[in-house]
Amino acid sequence: MPYAIDFLGGLFPGGWQELRRRNNSLVINAQRLVRGALDAIAACPESMMGSMASILLPERLPDDLGHILRHKWNIDVPIHYSPDGRGSYIRLSAQAYNTIEDYEKLTHALTTIMS
Repeated sequence: MPYAIDFLGGLFPGGWQELRRRNNSLVINAQRLVRGALDAIAACPESMMGSMASILLPERLPDDLGHILRHKWNIDVPIHYSPDGRGSYIRLSAQAYNTIEDYEKLTHALTTIMS
């Protein structure tokens, strides 16, 4: 584990602070992109986001969405179903290896599935 911490901290000149800022900015932009395309609701305000964001998915998406994304689009993203029956959530996360293009691909897949 110490090697992983050192490795990630050394990826950017600003170390862990820069990595955290970058991941936060990326996940906020990704959340805006996906939410806007789906006309969906964020699970929490941007001020509470670190490197993850959750979005309440529209009801018109299929129940097996995670399976479809994984097997048809080669996208692995967690889909969680609310125990109170309020719907399902998609969880976006950002790390050093992610780019905005990853979330554009997800957005394209989701909008295609919805149509």
